[in-house]
Formats: sequence, structure tokens, C-alpha cells
Amino acid sequence: MNGQGEARRAFLTAASASMGALGLSTLAGCAQAAAPVAGEGGPRLKAAVCNAGLQSTWCAHGMKTVQWWGERLGVDVTPYDSQFSIDKQVRDVEDMATKDFDFVVIQAYAIDTLEAPIKRIIDKGVPVVDMDTLLVENPRSIGLWTYVTPDHEGLAAAATEAICW
Repeated sequence: MNGQGEARRAFLTAASASMGALGLSTLAGCAQAAAPVAGEGGPRLKAAVCNAGLQSTWCAHGMKTVQWWGERLGVDVTPYDSQFSIDKQVRDVEDMATKDFDFVVIQAYAIDTLEAPIKRIIDKGVPVVDMDTLLVENPRSIGLWTYVTPDHEGLAAAATEAICW
């Protein structure tokens, strides 16, 4: 493999690892926040994790990573695949709002499309983690627990450098 190919492979490996770490940190943070409930011998936590679409390689890897860590941290993960459809994601999040989860993690397909069902989940006292794409313009306005996202500009700069050099 030439130098450019090796640089691209190194970049993609690092990017994949960072997305796995993002899923891990989100899941681990939620598990730690609920540690008294999920202590040794205690009940397992239940989480809903919804992403834009598992047809995307990085979304699929992220979901596998979340499920892998869920097994290790005592979290039963219910995956939702929105299939890159705003309508499907709205239905998925409305379904989440009817169920009992300890926390919910969502990567929105589009900003400002999920506010009503997300608000119902939050109003039940369930922490909601917004991942990668803002759920609403002002996350504090609906009481989101946290917002996590990679450094998109840094990743774009690294990708450009890997491709061009």
C-alpha cells in the first residue's frame, strides 16, 4: 500500500475509534449516573438508542459499540433504526415515549423534528442524551440532559489532509 493509502487507513481507523469512544462515553456516563440502581446484583438499566440510519457504516458500528458496552455495563439497549427517514424517526421516538427507559440516546436525522415526543420523554423524568445532531436549536429550552458531538471541523481537516497528502 502506498503512503496515501496508509494515511487514509490510519485516519479511518482513528475516526472509527473516536465514534466508538463517543458511544462508550455516553453509555458509560449514563450508567455511572444511575450507579446506585445498577450496582452489582441490582437491576439492569434499560436504554433506548436511536440513530439516523444503520445503513451508514459509522452509525452501524456505533450501534454495535453501544450494544457491546451495554452488555458489559449492565444496560439493556433497545436499538431504533430510523432508516434516514424523518417520519420513521418521529414514530420511533413517539414509541420510546410510551415505554419505560432509564435513559434515551438520540442522533436526530434533522434539527427541530422531534421536539414534541422528546419533551414527553423528558417530562417523564427520563434523561435524554442528544448525540451528534442537535435535536432542537436551543437544547436547554426542552431540558436535554447533555449534548455530545465529535469535532466535525477537526475531522474534516484531518480527512482533507489524509486525502490530499
